[in-house]
Amino acid sequence: MPPRFDRFEYHPGMLDFDGRFRMPEHPESLAAVREWEDTVAARQQQFGADDPRTVDSRLHLAEAYENLGRSFEAYENSEDSDDRELEALATAELAKAVDSRIRTLGPDHLDTLTIRYDLTALRLRQAVQEGLPGQDELVTEFRSIADVSARTLGHAHPMTLKARSQLSFFSPEPERSALKAQVVQGLEDVLAEQEQRLGSDDPQTLETMRRLVAAYRDDRGDEAQRLAERLIAGWERVAAARIRDLGPVHPDTVIAREQHLTYVNDWVSRGAAERLFEELVAEHVRLLGPDHPRTLHTQLELIHTWKGLYGSATPETITFAERLLHRFRDVLGPDHHDFLMLRYYLMSQRLIEGNLDAAFEIKRQYPAPADDEEK
Repeated sequence: MPPRFDRFEYHPGMLDFDGRFRMPEHPESLAAVREWEDTVAARQQQFGADDPRTVDSRLHLAEAYENLGRSFEAYENSEDSDDRELEALATAELAKAVDSRIRTLGPDHLDTLTIRYDLTALRLRQAVQEGLPGQDELVTEFRSIADVSARTLGHAHPMTLKARSQLSFFSPEPERSALKAQVVQGLEDVLAEQEQRLGSDDPQTLETMRRLVAAYRDDRGDEAQRLAERLIAGWERVAAARIRDLGPVHPDTVIAREQHLTYVNDWVSRGAAERLFEELVAEHVRLLGPDHPRTLHTQLELIHTWKGLYGSATPETITFAERLLHRFRDVLGPDHHDFLMLRYYLMSQRLIEGNLDAAFEIKRQYPAPADDEEK
């Protein structure tokens, strides 16, 4: 039976300014851990450790531990030991899943390679962060995964490309350059096949194009720039088609528009991308209304991602955010994540400015249910 993670009380929206501050939490992260711990125990008892249903549950549990760890990383005052404990639990579940896959599918099966990759990546990250021994052995494991994948699945298979890309970060020259060249060749082959089979504007094709742009960027800047221009144009066409067929603020349209402006930001200018996002916000207000939850969410993205709240926001942005906070509370409720995030950003902005009283005043004027749980 897997160990239960009982170390923490977990409350939504916790935020304190007693020399520290916290981002709003996602209580579902701990709920997922509890659920998958129980599911693993039940399935192991009912079906056995190597049954695919048990192994699948272990993978979900490992992911839940990692998600909970990322939630704790948002704490300014979280202890390193907290993250290490969660990583150790995730590692243990992945190791058991690898053993089960090897026994039932063999070491070279794609499902086995996938979990071996995840386990090795987690262990190597821990080793690098904490200066632990055994890093060379973990790099050797990555090399084994890459070689097996290339032999059994092909040089352009996603697992081969992923393993070789990861391996290149830890390999000396000339192996590093050779691995990067292999990744580029594989992505070029995938892109050519997808363009022929799916078309140049299919989202899968555009995602491969994005990966190839990233692979070109360090050593082949001119090719990266040319391909990035194609990537931007592709997402612009996809967005235009979705605007025509679905409307300008349909969720699928918003995804395409945000992809487009992301690459405009990367390769053209931040100002141009910001103007595109402002247009997106304005259309949400016009078509959905100022109080629609999706409108409010895009406004939160605008003032945080594009207008610098918190840290570099102008007085006008701060004033706008303060006006929005009232609407967020009334429309979404005091326990909604977007309300809690906006409150957090504003309080953090005031703290950065050195105005602790103003930060506490925001908390006093806009209380959240979780505030009582902090006392």
